[in-house]
Amino acid sequence: MLTKEALIDALKSAKQIPDKDLARALEMHKIEGGKFSQILVREGLISEEELAALVSEKLGIPILNLSLVKIDPEVIRMIPKKIAQHYELIPISRMGQALTVAMSDPLNIFALDDVREITGCLVRPIVTTSKDIQAALEQYFEGSAGIDEVLEDMPVDDVELVKEDRDEGETPRTSRGTEAPAIKLMGVVLREALKRR
Repeated sequence: MLTKEALIDALKSAKQIPDKDLARALEMHKIEGGKFSQILVREGLISEEELAALVSEKLGIPILNLSLVKIDPEVIRMIPKKIAQHYELIPISRMGQALTVAMSDPLNIFALDDVREITGCLVRPIVTTSKDIQAALEQYFEGSAGIDEVLEDMPVDDVELVKEDRDEGETPRTSRGTEAPAIKLMGVVLREALKRR
């Protein structure tokens, strides 16, 4: 999102909000903290759509209505649900090493860095509204197993490492980094099977 100062300048230039209403919102922000843009929306001074359009225009970043897009589940799975919820973003397409991500705050450096680290892709942000993101998260992640959440909650004591027999000189098929989640996943599957007996 634009900085508070840049957003105020943009709103004044666009003459979208009367000065007295802006001053009132600023006073509320001083008392409450949080995101200035959220106060503007909550107080009915600007809609999420108008705010997204303003950000898009000022930053030169494309805007997208997520309800008009069907996203490939493979692309959705590139970013964990918790990260998507935390940063209010959702991946929408991938071309080679470029990942296009719809965000309510396309200037969130922490979000961009985390997505780049998780996916190994060059991140191309586009602007959308918070409510579009929330609707998309419900649509695409609803009922998705949340296996990452299950794995996170598993006690380390439940994990038993099994040594793989290999011929001398044979390269291991998995690194330690990928071995542990696979073993944890097997533990989850076995426990679920036992519960259903």
